[in-house]
Amino acid sequence: MGSPKKSHPPQPDATTAQRILEAAVSEFADKGYFGARTQAIADAAGVNKALIHYYFRTKEKLYHEVLRSLLDSVRTRLFETFLGPDPLETRLKRAVDVYMDVISANPGIVRIIHREVIDGGHHLRLAFSEREDSMTRLFGLTSAEMLERLGMEVSGRPEDGLHIFINMVGMTVASFISPIVIEAVGLIETPDFNSYLDARRASIKTMFLAYARGRGLRSKDRS
Repeated sequence: MGSPKKSHPPQPDATTAQRILEAAVSEFADKGYFGARTQAIADAAGVNKALIHYYFRTKEKLYHEVLRSLLDSVRTRLFETFLGPDPLETRLKRAVDVYMDVISANPGIVRIIHREVIDGGHHLRLAFSEREDSMTRLFGLTSAEMLERLGMEVSGRPEDGLHIFINMVGMTVASFISPIVIEAVGLIETPDFNSYLDARRASIKTMFLAYARGRGLRSKDRS
């Protein structure tokens, strides 16, 4: 009588892991870290709950991977844009496009970040710090150093880089949540959300560049 066959754990499958991540983004966006359930994520991904623990070990590790993937999707492209060879105005306008495009492709990112901030931001700070070393190795600069360099380019004041970034993030994120507010108070209707976003994109670039010029952006740096 032959010996019983040994069972083997499932082999890593990028497609399955990606389905789990996509389902997790939706669940965490809807319910936050504390309200999210791994069983709901498994059901949405069409997998056995055990596979979540196989790929990601714990709910917390899965959540951190969601945060890291969302951060990476925008940080790498922003670094490449801000540190690129094009004229500064071109890079500033392109950065707006990058941020708008990333949020459009990952609509859950705004709700996840909002919920995380409300909950104290512990997981977000941890995910950010975990990815900072890889960004530094890739670009030779920390995020803070990149923003200081941007500030020096714009006005000769390193602290301006942070304000430029915050202005861009604030105006961009508000574009995705403001329709609820402006429709609720009866200001305008936004039946065509894509057209609304195109108009917001152009408006943000105008205000973004007006701020940079007001802070001293030199004419030779303009596209």
